Amino acid sequence: MYEEAACTGNGTENDPECWEFTDYAQRVLIGTLCICISLSGLFGNSLVIFAVYVSRKLRNATNVFVVNLAVADLITCFFIIPNVIALLARYEWPFADWICASSAAILMTCVGVSLYTLGAISINRFILITKTVTEYQKIYGSKRNIVTWLLIVWVVPVLVVNLPIIFEVGAVGFNQKYHSCSDLSKTEHEHLYDLIIGLGLFPIPLVTVVVCYIRIYLHVIRHAQKLATREDSEVLSTSPNNQSMKIEENG
Repeated sequence: MYEEAACTGNGTENDPECWEFTDYAQRVLIGTLCICISLSGLFGNSLVIFAVYVSRKLRNATNVFVVNLAVADLITCFFIIPNVIALLARYEWPFADWICASSAAILMTCVGVSLYTLGAISINRFILITKTVTEYQKIYGSKRNIVTWLLIVWVVPVLVVNLPIIFEVGAVGFNQKYHSCSDLSKTEHEHLYDLIIGLGLFPIPLVTVVVCYIRIYLHVIRHAQKLATREDSEVLSTSPNNQSMKIEENG
């Protein structure tokens, strides 16, 4: 695993590469906010999982993805805690390096899983609303298909985050610059790893969500227009004037 390069500058504005997040008061503030986010996320996502567990009515294909999202977010909230420790550490990471490195990799992976799960939910909603029941059942009606979807939303982020680390294209651990458990700064392939993470985790779910919900919106608009046209034609066909015209024609 790469080691962060030593910084020989003075860390001033004229040497931004050597800047370090040394303001302890600000780190305490951010750490406190992270703790609040972590605790609320642990509580809220646990409630979601518990609700689906105790209620049979909630056990459907869509809520499988909702529970998967809750699990990913629950893990994310748990692994925010090592980052809080890193922020509050006065100088160096106080525990074994592998703990910080593992926390960083798991945190980034679970963020990616959350994003891909949101994309999977948008696809599920799109198919449910715009396609027939038969088509929906073909895609989501079997446990094998559901498991396949879940494998996709987990395997892709795992590969995107961890393969570059395995092949030494990126590195994670205690980031001295930001006092966090994250990808390391000032490594040989720092920017390449950031690019892989950025392109691998964000654009695909974002485009999927945007496209699916735009198409759902357009489908609903078209459906509403058809209903309005049908209602107008029914009103005209049952109006008194129209009925009298039909009587005259029959007479």
